[in-house]
Amino acid sequence: MNNLFQNNYESENDKRLDKKFSYNYQVIKKMYPKASELTEEEVREIIRKYYQAPQGQEEQAIKDYISQKEPEWQTQYFDEDDDLAHNTNLSENILGKAKDIWNIATDTVKYTPEAIGELVADANIAYRHWKDMNRTGKKLVNKYGNNAAANIDDYYHSLLQCQLAKISPVSRKYGLALGYGKEIYDYYKKKNHMSSDELIKDMQKDLHNNIYGSNIGKKYRNKPCQELLDEFRTENMRQEKIY
Repeated sequence: MNNLFQNNYESENDKRLDKKFSYNYQVIKKMYPKASELTEEEVREIIRKYYQAPQGQEEQAIKDYISQKEPEWQTQYFDEDDDLAHNTNLSENILGKAKDIWNIATDTVKYTPEAIGELVADANIAYRHWKDMNRTGKKLVNKYGNNAAANIDDYYHSLLQCQLAKISPVSRKYGLALGYGKEIYDYYKKKNHMSSDELIKDMQKDLHNNIYGSNIGKKYRNKPCQELLDEFRTENMRQEKIY
């Protein structure tokens, strides 16, 4: 893992891609040995395909794209050892996810006071992130206008899950469950004010970001989440030096 973050550039293009796309490029580079030969447009396209892939097919979308350049390429990046980290088609599984969350809560109460404490602590961390996001949004809107806070939730969703994943496997599980819980809550809260397609698309994007941040935090425990997810910070956030 340490070699992943050393600045031993293979070429000027390698250095340029690393500076521009930061951690996202380093992940691609780890997966694809010839990543330094990619153009900026190709790297951007790989990242875009991840976020536009259907639920549960993100990894395959990236593999398909890179395999067009290197048919023999075969590397698996994301883990598949978490039931909560895949099969997340919200429109089909919303009741199932509600059941998962209920089971986690009842198991926590049933077993140990320590687990209850960890769940409460994780919920408090999530609440602080929610307050930080709202504070950031208000600040940006006041300074730059009504649309200035667009997409800041991409950063805060992934940041929260990344940080919880670094605490412990239990906190990682609780974090994903809390994320699903919020999306289920938002679904019923907003369903009379947004079209079903628009609502589900927005919620699926949030779930993508939750899972991405959780996987990043699990794999790279010794690197700060703010650095790992820097690509998600909006231009307005950068202007205001908000991390």
